[in-house]
Amino acid sequence: MMNVIQALALSCWIAVSGSEFQTSEVQAGENVTLQCHRIYTYDVTTFWFRLVNGTTANSIAFKQASSSNVNYNAAFQPGKFEMTKNISALFLKIKQVDVSDSALYFCGYFSEGRLNLSVMQLKVGGKIIVKSLPPHSSSLDPATLKDPALQSAVQRRRRPAAETHVIYTTNRKN
Repeated sequence: MMNVIQALALSCWIAVSGSEFQTSEVQAGENVTLQCHRIYTYDVTTFWFRLVNGTTANSIAFKQASSSNVNYNAAFQPGKFEMTKNISALFLKIKQVDVSDSALYFCGYFSEGRLNLSVMQLKVGGKIIVKSLPPHSSSLDPATLKDPALQSAVQRRRRPAAETHVIYTTNRKN
């Protein structure tokens, strides 16, 4: 069912790409809730998916009209997304966003052979934390002191880079 919905939604991408849509800008680590207005007063199949860099579509969650259960894509971290609705809107809560959550998010309704989509863009800014490490001072004998070094570590909230410590050194020529 979701593959059909994704294929239909992606075929609508040309029409959507020229349109204006709501953009939300948040910082990494925040929780964000996206919403789209409900256009049906009765129970219909609802879903959320996202399009990353205009190339990769991933279903996030969907609920069939006849079911009370929301089905989440197992490829995502459990509990990261939560789809809810009330009488007037459908919501997608994303917990602790990071830069990889930046994408176009599609909220959709499928009923009686008709697909209705709403699109919103989420832009997540990264947080960079720079730490200066104190110089190693196990021996203060001038004969054993080395060139000054600047050590820093860059950390991200979720997936650390392969090399998080960088050491810069300088040499003085007399």
